[in-house]
Amino acid sequence: MADPHGIETDQPTPDDSSWDDSGSDVLDSLAPHQSLAAYQSLVNTLPLSLLIKDIDGRRLFANETYLKSRGCTLDEVLGKRDDELFPPDIAQAYMKDDRQVIRTGESLHSVEESIDKFGQRRWIERIKSPVLDAHQRVIGIQLIFWDVTDRHLAESELKYERYLLTALLENIPDSIYFKDPDSRFVRISEAMAKKFGLASAEVIGKTDADIFTETHAAAAREDELRIMQSREPVVDLVERETWRDRDDTWCMSTKMPLMEDDERVIGTFGISRDITELIKYEEALRKARDEADAANRAKSDFLANMSHEIRTPMNAIIGMSELLAQTKLNNEQLDYINLVRDSAESLLLLLNEILDFSKIESRKLQLESIPFSLRDLIQRTSQSLAIRAAKKTVELACRVAPDLPDRWMGDPGRLRQVMINLIGNAIKFTDEGEVLVEVCAGDPCPDAPPNHLPLRFSVKDTGIGIPTEKHASILDPFTQADESTTRRFGGTGLGLAISKELVQLMHGELQLESRPGQGTTFYFTAFFPLAEDQTVDREGDLESLAELSVLVVDDNATNLRILKEILTNWQLTPTLAAGGPSALQAVTDAAQRGRPFQLAILDCMMPEMDGFELATQLRSQFSSEQLKLIMLSSSSSGDALQRCQDIGIARYLTKPAVQSELLDTILQVMQRKSAAKIDPRANLPECLPMRVLVAEDGLANQHVAVGMLRASGHHPVVVSDGREAVARYESEPFDMILMDMHMPVMDGIDATKAIRAHERVTGRHIPIIALTAAAMKEDAEACAQSGMDGYLTKPIHQRRLQEMMAQFAPATSVLDAFGQSGPARSGVGKPDAGLAAADAPNEPAAIAPSQAPSQAPSQAPSQALPTAPHAVRGGDANAASASDPGPDATGSIDDGPGEFRTIDLQAAASRIPGGSRGVARLAEVFIAECTGLLQVLNDSIPNGDPVVVARSAHTLKGSASLFFAEAVRETALRIESKARDNDLAATVADLAQLNVDVGAMLAELNQLLQSHPS
Repeated sequence: MADPHGIETDQPTPDDSSWDDSGSDVLDSLAPHQSLAAYQSLVNTLPLSLLIKDIDGRRLFANETYLKSRGCTLDEVLGKRDDELFPPDIAQAYMKDDRQVIRTGESLHSVEESIDKFGQRRWIERIKSPVLDAHQRVIGIQLIFWDVTDRHLAESELKYERYLLTALLENIPDSIYFKDPDSRFVRISEAMAKKFGLASAEVIGKTDADIFTETHAAAAREDELRIMQSREPVVDLVERETWRDRDDTWCMSTKMPLMEDDERVIGTFGISRDITELIKYEEALRKARDEADAANRAKSDFLANMSHEIRTPMNAIIGMSELLAQTKLNNEQLDYINLVRDSAESLLLLLNEILDFSKIESRKLQLESIPFSLRDLIQRTSQSLAIRAAKKTVELACRVAPDLPDRWMGDPGRLRQVMINLIGNAIKFTDEGEVLVEVCAGDPCPDAPPNHLPLRFSVKDTGIGIPTEKHASILDPFTQADESTTRRFGGTGLGLAISKELVQLMHGELQLESRPGQGTTFYFTAFFPLAEDQTVDREGDLESLAELSVLVVDDNATNLRILKEILTNWQLTPTLAAGGPSALQAVTDAAQRGRPFQLAILDCMMPEMDGFELATQLRSQFSSEQLKLIMLSSSSSGDALQRCQDIGIARYLTKPAVQSELLDTILQVMQRKSAAKIDPRANLPECLPMRVLVAEDGLANQHVAVGMLRASGHHPVVVSDGREAVARYESEPFDMILMDMHMPVMDGIDATKAIRAHERVTGRHIPIIALTAAAMKEDAEACAQSGMDGYLTKPIHQRRLQEMMAQFAPATSVLDAFGQSGPARSGVGKPDAGLAAADAPNEPAAIAPSQAPSQAPSQAPSQALPTAPHAVRGGDANAASASDPGPDATGSIDDGPGEFRTIDLQAAASRIPGGSRGVARLAEVFIAECTGLLQVLNDSIPNGDPVVVARSAHTLKGSASLFFAEAVRETALRIESKARDNDLAATVADLAQLNVDVGAMLAELNQLLQSHPS
């Protein structure tokens, strides 16, 4: 039959009338009536909760522990069922278990959820057992339980952590392992099993020796033993895994000691990531880097060689121009020499930019901030390019807005470089019309640096223009509008890219507007702070020029507008004329009004009637006192000055005129200001006169160094190689050494090391300054490491040299011991009082013959600087006379020999002080040197020392360049390059050609000597 709960059972169902006795039946079955009290007393002492229910689930008895855990009394629970005491979900679970016990007659042992006296859910472990009567029928349920909430939560947490670990090991792409003390695998990740090509279970118990080669397994075991012993982990270890049956792989591993809670080491564990592809990528990257480094080294070597080749003649150009500027020059000549120097400086700046192009690419260029004159910079920059424009009959005009301040803070060298690039490009691509350079106030920008004001620079031309689709790429490196442009106009396409970067450093952006066939405008706005000192030196009575009536004649409307603006700003009264006829009419009209012009500024190159013809007609009407004439021209005509003198033109200025020069000229011409006396040494830094040892193997560089030193009041002594420099230093007193890096016999680096080694014994220290055409960073570092105190790159500027020497000058000079101290310190010092007046430093004397490379330095005579007709003593360059360069000191070659084919006498005479006579003096020196050098080359090729060959060819090449003997220079250069590559066999044919070229050169030099006897 079915019981009251619907459970099928063989037991008879009790009548409802017997329910009241059912509870006693259940209890009687547990303990006889007479022992029930003892039973209750016993169970009340148990620490476990005990509950007895009848077959209907009603509570019949609960011990004290149960009642306390529930927070109730026995009366409150007797007769109650689970659904009356617990939430429905818990009550249903309890009742379900009860039915199972009643149905099966078996006990249940499980952990289940319950509710404590506070209503909080707890976990209990319970045993439900059936209560049987004498006939083994289930008549009730006995429940014993105890609280296991803490244990359950700990087990749940452990189970969750086990789940996380399993999920990690099964899914992570890295290899994870656990090993016992014998390095046997205890557990591994699925990724590691896959890497091994085995199932995870197959790996358990194996060691690395079962999987890898013996070499790798031994290394891994050694690591694990060390980790277990030291308890220190190994982090990010890069390992090469060598397999028995496959290619090697690479991994990065972290290995740790595996420890129990009591910190007992029971093995190791770790994680590794396969980095085979990364290693391959790094290897490819390393190879590419090495190739790039090799390419960069090749580029650096090329740039260093190019720098050396360019800087050597540049040193002569700049040095000689500076020395020439210290001679007696009129204003026109000074203008020309300034143009030469400015142009040479521009070339030098361009060279430096090529060398520093890597810095531009890596954004390592930094701008300096020094005061500069905006008008002088822009106008002188334009002026240096005026002759190039004039050759193409292109008008070059320059305008700086009159309302702009003149003095600013910034990097004038970099700004000048940008403008040279833009103006030079404009001239290059313009065949007719004009190029207008303009500077005015720019638009303010909220992103501008504090206290910086905007200046807008523009260069506008009427040239070929640039197609719209090329506007963006034209500013990229090595790019021009098209290939035909490169072929026609030349150039590297690097200038605009450099300019773009420099403008960005000035907080601006280089932009352009252009239409093909109509011209191009490049423009940018840069930001500069104002200089504190805005005073402008305007000597003379400018106010006295107020209302001065000036005639301005120019066929170019832009030039007229600019000159009118300038003159009006100076309070003058200009009248403009667009050509000769209109100018003559304006002169007539002014005379009739009774207000004749007092000054006329004429353009030289005009159609119909040029400036000289107009000046001739004006001079026929007005005397030099009545009408002052100033000529402006960008032409380089050699007879212009003479024509000006013949006609009576007061001054001849190069266009575009620099405002400060134009103002000075007007003041002087109008007799408001006297011409300033030029003291070429007034602006040189103060420096004690010193006795200086100059170690230099190049004749031209010896000339320049001696001239600069003597002009600054120093006493130079010249040697031609490092070994001789060391010998002279050890035997004679000097205050300073100027040391060339690259010299025969012993170079400057080794010579400096030898001197520093000698000083460690003597305890002295002499300043050594490197003078070299090598301008790379590595060269400067080599100089510093050898013990040199300073470093200057050629071309050497007199001011920079004097500044460097002043920095390291001693407190007293060795000249004091000779009684040649001269006057107290002055700006540059003066020559010795004991020297003849003719020894005043005006122009460097010729250098004596250099020691031939085959001659031992110790046997060589002291290097002397003779002056015709007598030699000097003691090797002291100051004893040479330089003030009497000879009858053709102006450089005239009219009295020279006939046409030369190997040398260029005219070019050499324009470079070397003393003109053709100076060339002849150098020729006398060079012939002996050249003969010795050629003998060394013939003796050394092809089986000699490549270093000797390279140095001899290098020296011969540099000396031949003095006479513009291009054939000799080029052949010597080929020999030098091949010798540096240790390929003397390839120089045999070049040597044969060199003998022919040198023979022709020496013949012409001897012919020159015969025409200029000493």
